[in-house]
Amino acid sequence: MKTGVIGGGISGLLTSIRLSESGCNVYLYEEHTEVGLPEHCTGIVSKKTLKMMNAPIDECIKKEFTEIAFFNSKGESIKLKLNEPIFSIDRVCLEKKLLKIAEGLGVNVYLKTKVALVDHDRFYNFSTKKIEDFNNIVLAWGNSIQQNPPPFLHKRTSQIIGINRLIEIEGNIKEENYISVYFNHYLSPGFFSWKVPLNRGTFILGLGSLDPKKIPLSLNKFENELFGNNRIKIVKSYGGVINVSLPEAVAFPKKVIAIGDALGMSKPLSGGGIYGISKALNFDVTRINCEDVFEKIKSNIFNVVRELKKQERISRVFHNPSNQELLDETISFISKNYSIISSKAIDYDEHQNFILFPIFSPKLFLTMSLKLIRDKEYRKKLKKAIYSDLLD
Repeated sequence: MKTGVIGGGISGLLTSIRLSESGCNVYLYEEHTEVGLPEHCTGIVSKKTLKMMNAPIDECIKKEFTEIAFFNSKGESIKLKLNEPIFSIDRVCLEKKLLKIAEGLGVNVYLKTKVALVDHDRFYNFSTKKIEDFNNIVLAWGNSIQQNPPPFLHKRTSQIIGINRLIEIEGNIKEENYISVYFNHYLSPGFFSWKVPLNRGTFILGLGSLDPKKIPLSLNKFENELFGNNRIKIVKSYGGVINVSLPEAVAFPKKVIAIGDALGMSKPLSGGGIYGISKALNFDVTRINCEDVFEKIKSNIFNVVRELKKQERISRVFHNPSNQELLDETISFISKNYSIISSKAIDYDEHQNFILFPIFSPKLFLTMSLKLIRDKEYRKKLKKAIYSDLLD
């Protein structure tokens, strides 16, 4: 079966690989001259996600982490030990590796080729100026699909813009082995900011915001708060849209699916998209033919979106600027009782389980229970934050 895949990012490449492994005749179209560029994301993925990708990409891993520190707007922090390692990866390296795998499987790859969907089994190729027919079509061209989305895809009403800066610091900088996340809506309204240490003195600083015009100034302020008078060299800046909005419902035409950012499959708390893509494509294709594998991917996408929907409420608590006082108070209270929290419920991908981690730590569970019992104002703030989306 002839299958067209529009978009050569991670979602398009991984989907092409799975389809080709099942015997599909795959044609992959990417509008840029090479895959992996322009760069967009920070590139933090879990060990579990890398396993689901099932690709030999060890040389694309830059650094391993097992802990994340969460800061409030006052600089207080709690450190969480994850239930498995996470990695900083080179996204350009990763996508180039996936491209080689796809080509090795016989995927027909067309770079610097822009196409546009005509209907459910055809699209227009701007290079050949011809309409091309397919048995199935995969939409994987990312956030740009939102400029003119097909009628079966939801239009996102708001979006976060995120910018990363790769920086080098001169001077005596303490080496760090954990990722730092800053919930400070005065600095990054509607999202958060982050610091990822790479080699000594080399960091990725990033910030997401509902107000993109203020991001450069906010990043400068962020740098100054972290590194003071140290001399900073900005190696490069990159970024783009961060998806935190899941589709209200998923309904594809018979011969078309959308995957990744084209659909909106990112984790709503962090905006990370590789987990959802990898999970939807994580299955054994050896006993599935081309037509069945297309339907299997479609079914898996429905299941992944259903899982991610469970994370939406907790993401709204963290992303809502009106909850800054609650976030400050919670992090401050826990930090006074614990230097580090370890729990098997602290999963980098399955954020819906975050609310369970006190249960697996009896001392923390008791501490937070007493806080809720004794502090009436805190109870009111927490209740309002949790149910605010239902009251709006």
